Amino acid sequence: MKTHTLSVLALFLLAVIVYSKPPTTSASPTATLTLGATVISEGDDFATRVLGIPWDMNGNPYPDFPTTLKNVDRNTFSVSNGFWNMTATNNDARIWLLWTGIQNTQKVLRMGDRFPIDASKYKLLSFYMCSSADSFANVYWFYDRSPHDDPANGISNFLNVEAGCKLYVLELTQGASVNSWSGNVLGLRLDPVNSAISFQIKWVRLTTADTTNVVPLSWSGAPGGTLDFYISPTGCGANDGILIGSVDNAPSSGTFNWGSALQPNPSPDTPFPLPESLEPGQYYVYMLDTATGAVTCANSQLEIRQAPILVFHKPSFYSGPDYASQVVGDPWGMSNAQDVQKASNFSSLSFNNGILQGVTSSNDPQIVLRVTQPIDTSKYKYATFNFRVDGTQNVGQGWVQRFIWWYQGPTIDAVITEDMIIYEGWHRYTVDLSTAFLENGSWSGFPTTLRFDPAEPVPPLNLTIYLDYLTLTGDEIITSGDLFEIVYETEPAQGVTVTLYYDTDTNPDNGRTLIPPLPQQPSVGPFLLYLPVIKSISAFASEIGLPSGERAYWDTTGVPAGTYYISADVSDGVTTTTWYSELPVIIID
Repeated sequence: MKTHTLSVLALFLLAVIVYSKPPTTSASPTATLTLGATVISEGDDFATRVLGIPWDMNGNPYPDFPTTLKNVDRNTFSVSNGFWNMTATNNDARIWLLWTGIQNTQKVLRMGDRFPIDASKYKLLSFYMCSSADSFANVYWFYDRSPHDDPANGISNFLNVEAGCKLYVLELTQGASVNSWSGNVLGLRLDPVNSAISFQIKWVRLTTADTTNVVPLSWSGAPGGTLDFYISPTGCGANDGILIGSVDNAPSSGTFNWGSALQPNPSPDTPFPLPESLEPGQYYVYMLDTATGAVTCANSQLEIRQAPILVFHKPSFYSGPDYASQVVGDPWGMSNAQDVQKASNFSSLSFNNGILQGVTSSNDPQIVLRVTQPIDTSKYKYATFNFRVDGTQNVGQGWVQRFIWWYQGPTIDAVITEDMIIYEGWHRYTVDLSTAFLENGSWSGFPTTLRFDPAEPVPPLNLTIYLDYLTLTGDEIITSGDLFEIVYETEPAQGVTVTLYYDTDTNPDNGRTLIPPLPQQPSVGPFLLYLPVIKSISAFASEIGLPSGERAYWDTTGVPAGTYYISADVSDGVTTTTWYSELPVIIID
């Protein structure tokens, strides 16, 4: 570990000790504190429930560092023990919690342009941060894609940041210096400090301000006065204790119902945290008598249990009928050179372990996919590919890609998509060609050629690109009475109960229909039950690298023709979460 890093950590530890308020004085032997609930739900958090990507800082920024973090020294950034550690380079450090995307580019990842925030539902922003010095923070929100129109931007009031570690809470509907928190928010940005200092972020949560998720804290034997209540992940009376509420003029016995209301701290726009403000985990709860300095530990720990997550793999953008598998007879799995008709403007190109690797030699690298018969655009339209580029993302230097197709020739009737932004690291990108932003023309008819331009580097820059697979799929269409295979994964993988439904929309409040579990699972091949391919289904799944997951089967006998989304309730005994497939199943007579 570098000396600089050690000194920064030492400053943080010193700051935590200076900031923390709970003393070490033992409580009176007669004082007790009892938890009315020992296991509760983490609550409804936007990043968890909508994106499926909690802002828990246990991994690298999504979608990548240069998109998420601005005016931060990349050399100082690290991920350790559930913290993002970094140093601001100026007085305008920025963390894009939800990136809006860029105008006229394709909506390809799990960002705000595809998954906006419902501001009427999610309104309580909480973040745990350690700062090496006093500073200020505020929050920005955006109603359009970048570059943003200033009148559409919302800005919170400034928040005082204290040296040390602290949980900060903002009720976004209660305070805004510019434009209120409302509508569908496409982008959310936290400006955590306003000077070139070191800081750490442990978690950020955007929740619903739910006051039904209550933890009763009952005390007895207190001498009276003001009682402060704390929660800590490390121990009773620990220096990292988080103040969760206070009771003035407390009687010797009583109950503080933590979570039953937002308690101003000191104002309504900066309340004490609710239980949903904390990340899932095990916590110690304790009470401080401010008059005597006595600390009373709760009789048991509190578990805030992580809400279960579910991802549908079928139906999905990559599970329907695949052109290369059905028509060519060989999926574009990049397992061999036969997946590509032609490649141009690469200084080297190879196929290794199911991945195409190439080094560009101009600003116009091209990969023409193998197309043996014209593509029926009414059937195939979702392009999904797993892809990465070496280096540091720079859109201005050509980190963009596009699809091109034509019917007679590239100089006669070619149709070109607008840019798809490339982000650092491996990502699975999906674009619906029938609704994509196009420079001209449309996805229609029967194109004879499909070309993928993986990047457009500005000379003399050359980029190394990696393409794992590319699918061109269509909707899941079955005949009423057929059996439809549903494939999903849950986190955690064990200990949850999944109940499946079908629905004409994605709103569970207006009714869903239960999919009864079949008494005996049918004997079928892995994944893509109805995909007729020349290669075996298992070979397709293996070559493309599609996940298998858990399977269930929907008997559509008696289901009227129509378009239906698959819905799932996932319960771990404490929390039930509801999920919908992004794409529907279309049933025909």
